[in-house]
Amino acid sequence: MEEKKKKANFKILVPIIILIIMGVIVGGVVMTSKEGTLKVKSEVEEQPKEERECLETSYMTIDGVFVDNAYQDKENENLRLVYLFYTVHSNDKNLKVDSSSAKLLINDTNKYENTKHLDKVCNYMSSYYYSDYLEDVYVGTPLKVVETFKVPVGDLQSGKTLKIEKTQIPETEKIHMLTDNIVFLDNAEMIAQKVDAEGYANELNKRADADAATITRVKNAINGYEWSFYVNTLAYKLTFDNPNQFELRTMFGANEGTYAIKNGYIIGTYPDTGTGFEIPYSWKADGDIDLDLVKGFDVSQ
Repeated sequence: MEEKKKKANFKILVPIIILIIMGVIVGGVVMTSKEGTLKVKSEVEEQPKEERECLETSYMTIDGVFVDNAYQDKENENLRLVYLFYTVHSNDKNLKVDSSSAKLLINDTNKYENTKHLDKVCNYMSSYYYSDYLEDVYVGTPLKVVETFKVPVGDLQSGKTLKIEKTQIPETEKIHMLTDNIVFLDNAEMIAQKVDAEGYANELNKRADADAATITRVKNAINGYEWSFYVNTLAYKLTFDNPNQFELRTMFGANEGTYAIKNGYIIGTYPDTGTGFEIPYSWKADGDIDLDLVKGFDVSQ
């Protein structure tokens, strides 16, 4: 009986041993497989996530974001002037857009209002609309727009996100970009050269000294005449006299100065302050001069 019992035990032990060996082998395979899986997962987690940008929708294309390093804010030296350039376009509905209502959102935390119209900061970017007034954007006819913001230098460092809020343009919530792609340049003219080379060249030419024939033609068209107009509910009267004098009268009094004729501007200067105005001019079909007095005196333009 003992011999039979031993044989039975042996028969039972053999399958158990085989199962243990197979379990070790299979277990090793499974463990190796798990280690391999964990290793791949770990590698994926260690790789930095790339923040994808969206610079275009059906209604807006971002043309660039720039900072004017020369701009000095009178109230806070930490603020920088940021230019947001974009093109508005539509294939399905007309829009009305100004360049003074957008907001910038940095890292989904800090929000910055548009500065509204700032005098002279966009003088050399003539291809881009810069005004507090609404402009029509018709289907199939795009409009280039520039908006300005004052943003602390600390929020312009690389590695942050930048988003736009503007209710006048649909789908702006889809636009997002990285502060890494903000371009810092020495002054506003360099920004104009970079983003609007054609407009910059055009403005340089319009501000260049006019030739003798143009000067004579403009003087004949303006000297001895008076222009009466309203800007921002204020009434103006502007008179030009020989050889290059002007007088500007409002309800607050009169100012006198001298003017210079350029290829596309009449530039007036007050001798006591050195400041003045820039009035764009052109020629009508009948040969008469057309002065853009609103653009010359409106702080919203």
